[in-house]
Amino acid sequence: MRIENVLVPVDFSPPSRLALNHGIALARKFHARLTLLNVLEASTAVINPLPKESARAEQEHREQASRMLAALVAPEDQDDLDLQLLIKTGHIEDEISSAIRENKVDVLVMGTHGRGIAARAFIGSVTQHMLRKAPVPILTVCHVSNPLTFERVLFATDLSEPSSHGFHSLLELARVTRSNVSVLHSVDMPSLTLTYTGANDGSRRQPTPTS
Repeated sequence: MRIENVLVPVDFSPPSRLALNHGIALARKFHARLTLLNVLEASTAVINPLPKESARAEQEHREQASRMLAALVAPEDQDDLDLQLLIKTGHIEDEISSAIRENKVDVLVMGTHGRGIAARAFIGSVTQHMLRKAPVPILTVCHVSNPLTFERVLFATDLSEPSSHGFHSLLELARVTRSNVSVLHSVDMPSLTLTYTGANDGSRRQPTPTS
């Protein structure tokens, strides 16, 4: 698992800022480029009947977003990081996918957030979709934590072929970060129900387990 480019989509929300902190730590650990991406979704883009005015408004947005992205990274971090800023307009998931392909991204770092009691609600909708379609590993960040250290890593496996590929990538990650790895495989056991069948003659029969 060679990590040479770390991509962090940033919408300036608290979850994406947390993800950025982990992206900085990961890029520094692997001496990788750190790419920050901000997407102005097409549905929220400024619509102006005058083409020149619309183009000017979009350019102003790009310049403002570029300044805000740069401001998120401390000067001392910018000095020793290979920082790249990307400003795109379009559908956010499509633009993230394009950025991964065009910039040869090796890992995607994204924030999550809790918005309800359902399990899926604890993962931001964009992050949830990217987990299904991204061609690279994704590191999700869900809450405030210490700077990324990778001292202990838990790998959950179902023993499938994709899981095996993931494990080999994890071993390389653990080697570089000198972290300890624990492997977990859980086996579902069928539930047993004991049923008592009474005989007509009043005698008792032993319970019969059924699955």
